[in-house]
Amino acid sequence: MKKPMKFSQQKTLKELQGGVYLIGAGSYSRVLADFLHEEGINVLGLFDDLAQPSDKNVAMLLGYTKDIINTVPKGASFIVCIGNGEVRKDYFQLLSDAGYYTPTFVSKSAYVSPNVKLGSGVVILARSVVLNSAEIGDGCILNVSSLVDHDVVVGDFSHINVQSCVSNYARVPHFYQSIPGEIISE
Repeated sequence: MKKPMKFSQQKTLKELQGGVYLIGAGSYSRVLADFLHEEGINVLGLFDDLAQPSDKNVAMLLGYTKDIINTVPKGASFIVCIGNGEVRKDYFQLLSDAGYYTPTFVSKSAYVSPNVKLGSGVVILARSVVLNSAEIGDGCILNVSSLVDHDVVVGDFSHINVQSCVSNYARVPHFYQSIPGEIISE
């Protein structure tokens, strides 16, 4: 039986108005920063262990992930902008163990049914739809225009890619990464 991981409690969008830090300085963090800006949420800086001087986000880079504990006060919020689910999970655990929050972010143009269970640190981007009785695990990414139909379970740290569809009653395994436009069924 899978032992549940205890991640930091969720914060609401209103509680993020003080800003959020991002882990990862690649293309996903640039995209997410745009959505956060649109919601009036400040990106306070980035941490990345692999950033290069040529990266477009390098100006916002505050350091390596090992620098977080000495740079950022406990209780701050982080969004992990790493595509690889297993690596994303490792960063979630590091943040949780150190006393940081991993808030869930839902873009204002997304629709999430009130009967949905969202894990910690879920990111749901523009025009995505999550229907009744779906369960989205910790650290999942629902990319632009993705659809999660009713009664679906998406495993922890999965990435439902751009314009992908998870049809009703499907079970998506942990760490799954769909390809753009994929249809995932039972």
